[in-house]
Amino acid sequence: MNSIVQVILKNSQQFPEKDAFIYNDIYVSYGDFANKILSFSNYLKQKKVKKGSKIVVEADDPILFYTVFLAVQLNSCIVLPVERNISLYHLQEILNAQKPAIVLSRHTGEISKEFFNYDYDLTTPSIVPESDSPAAIISTTGTTGKPVMIVHTNKSILSTAVTYLSGVPMDDTSIVYTAVPFHLAGGFRRVLSALYVGATNVISNQPLSAKSVSDAIDEYNINFLCTVNSNISTLFESEPIYVDNIAQHIRIVETYAGKLTSDVIMNFYKHFPNSVLYNVYGTTESGCLLINNTKDNPKEACIGKPSQLAEVFIIDENDEVITQPGKYGYFAVKGPVNMSEYYKRKALTKQVLKDGLLKINDIGYFDEEGYYYYVSRVGDIMNVNGYTIVPDDIESVAIQYSDIVDCACASSEVSGIGQLPVLYVVVNDNYNKKDFLNYLINNLEPYKIPAAIREVANIPRTTTGKIVRNVLPMLTTI
Repeated sequence: MNSIVQVILKNSQQFPEKDAFIYNDIYVSYGDFANKILSFSNYLKQKKVKKGSKIVVEADDPILFYTVFLAVQLNSCIVLPVERNISLYHLQEILNAQKPAIVLSRHTGEISKEFFNYDYDLTTPSIVPESDSPAAIISTTGTTGKPVMIVHTNKSILSTAVTYLSGVPMDDTSIVYTAVPFHLAGGFRRVLSALYVGATNVISNQPLSAKSVSDAIDEYNINFLCTVNSNISTLFESEPIYVDNIAQHIRIVETYAGKLTSDVIMNFYKHFPNSVLYNVYGTTESGCLLINNTKDNPKEACIGKPSQLAEVFIIDENDEVITQPGKYGYFAVKGPVNMSEYYKRKALTKQVLKDGLLKINDIGYFDEEGYYYYVSRVGDIMNVNGYTIVPDDIESVAIQYSDIVDCACASSEVSGIGQLPVLYVVVNDNYNKKDFLNYLINNLEPYKIPAAIREVANIPRTTTGKIVRNVLPMLTTI
């Protein structure tokens, strides 16, 4: 098979009556979903949409979203997912840059059921997707500035599902609850993996909570949860009735978008001893590269071992492979999961992708047993008087203080001195700055003591929970 849509259409023939999607009490079987895909594909043919044309789709209705995402592959077109409730200004920027053939957005009034009313042929589609053809252009979350557009092929999208499933035990008995933005790579990759194995997707656009998971257990019999790392503690920091329900019914929790602390892992198994927590590491540019079964390795910041189809390396500043365990370097990956390019950014593509090896802007290391560990983003690391400081070194200590609700650390450049750490905190009513500073002095090395502590209303985060550090210095203190 050259593309994931071919696998899903085959699944629809194997179990046509089985639920593929459940969303807002709407049930869509694999057979009905295949009909929608083929109908939209035929719509594109009748409209004579040319091969290589771009189709923009807003992540509003997941049924329409995934129908379009997959149908365009049958027509050798390219999908451009955009976030739900995208601003008209941002959408216009995309339209000007991409010149799409069709725009499915509430701003354009083109989100309509008419696309599913076209006749289609249930036989094998006339166009077989080419493995190396561009299939999707994905935007990054923009944590380091303006978003970069990333081109993925049919091969890389299909390979990512294979790599994910090589290490995460999702199968056709899984009823998967996803509460992550599905226009982002982390979101749609989980859903596509579930469709690959014939699982059922229960999709929610509501913020994840123990109650929402418990309600989904009662209503849909979910047994598998996909979420981001920052949400894990919300599962056990809740009313016992919801926690107990999760403990009895959820067998797998898979999380991504960061590292897990040993405290979070310990508390997870304290409350959910019969569940297994998997942590998956990947990037928008590549697929799911490393997978850690935290029951096998509960060490802090461990992100596991390489998944199938992904050759993972740690390389130095000269792109030489590091063979010494424990030595820091850049993550790099080779394999079919990698993007083909940054869209219209040849220089940037050449900078990170050389001879099939993709250099990632994350720092990590591996141990003697072959497990990999995440340290930090390259730009987040501070050099304070010759000492290397990772923001998490300070954040992980600060967040344990009882009156700190949330926190983030960033560097500040001081003329004649260099970089100094600044800690931004969200506090409760019992907070006392002097007491908190004494706590930090007693629990951090002297060079890690923040040069300043600034109380703020909230910590800016992406939709996947990552801290937007470049915004921190602009926050107003309270």
